[in-house]
Amino acid sequence: MSVNPMAHGRNQVVVHFLSGGCVQGYTNGFNPMRGQLDVSLSEAGPSAGKVRVQLSNVKAVFFVKALRTAPHDDEVLSPEALQAKPGTRRLVVKFRDGEVIVGGTHAYSPTLTGFFIEPLNPNTNNEHIFVSRVATDRVRLLLPEEDLGEVLTEMGVVHEVEAASGDRG
Repeated sequence: MSVNPMAHGRNQVVVHFLSGGCVQGYTNGFNPMRGQLDVSLSEAGPSAGKVRVQLSNVKAVFFVKALRTAPHDDEVLSPEALQAKPGTRRLVVKFRDGEVIVGGTHAYSPTLTGFFIEPLNPNTNNEHIFVSRVATDRVRLLLPEEDLGEVLTEMGVVHEVEAASGDRG
């Protein structure tokens, strides 16, 4: 089972769907093993309206520092500046829609529903990202000695990378 950094507490999320749409709001105690996620549309909680999201329809759940109404560009860092936190392993995720995200993970298994990514860019609005396995085209775990820039070039995505910092809020 993947490590779940969001198991407890209220979190701000932006949920991106396989169909291309998204919803943003608040959630408590996200557990991917449940197969669904309740998103409150207001800080007031579920009484102000909520959406039940089936994870089978989700591309990714972005746990963000702040919900934003307009996209915000985070500082773009070179591949050399993007280092995984201790205890994590760098990986590149290419989604079926062509989007590419680079991050670090504590645990990845291709047999699980999904996995968590930690941003490599400290300036991002994202705290963690839950990636739905069904939304991925390719996941590439990097060895510690591998050069991220070379791997991205190999994958043909060097200019499309969001470094797990694509602002979702």
